[in-house]
Amino acid sequence: MRVRMAIWLLWLAALAISCEAQSVKYAGWDRFYYKFQLPIKAAAPDTQVRMSIYHSYPSTLHNVRVNSDSKAIEVSTRPAAIRALDPTLIQSMVLHVRLKDTRVGQSTGKLALSLSADELPSSKPVVLTIPLTTSAEKEVNEAMAVPVGRMEVTVGGLGRAGIYIYAALIVILLVWFVRRRARAA
Repeated sequence: MRVRMAIWLLWLAALAISCEAQSVKYAGWDRFYYKFQLPIKAAAPDTQVRMSIYHSYPSTLHNVRVNSDSKAIEVSTRPAAIRALDPTLIQSMVLHVRLKDTRVGQSTGKLALSLSADELPSSKPVVLTIPLTTSAEKEVNEAMAVPVGRMEVTVGGLGRAGIYIYAALIVILLVWFVRRRARAA
């Protein structure tokens, strides 16, 4: 009986160790967030773009990388990969962007990036618009800026009169309660 119990406990211990050693896999990129910090300077001929990234998965992501396979724009990252990205901890990567051909006739260029991590099933495609000329900087930065929102003010209604009406109702109720207690006494 003791031999069976010892074998059973050894088997459970081996199972627990093997389950812990497996890396966690997540279904998708729904809890991974990134943001490019503005302003983005013109890549004439090179520039740096800071990218802030964080996630809200329950455990740490490992080897978070940014890759690019653009033919017209060369990209290198510093650091090359984030070895461990803890949940809700914001970290930054600097993308060094350099034009391979400086004789580009366009004012902006689309840079196709892909994000990857060991725990996520595939890479996530990200498209970044890079200004290629100084005249396109303002246009690109305004397009990427997030509006704060819209505020609407309604003029009219009761205004201060509503405050006086509510105050009068409270006073009337207090007088009624005091008179009622006085009658009961």
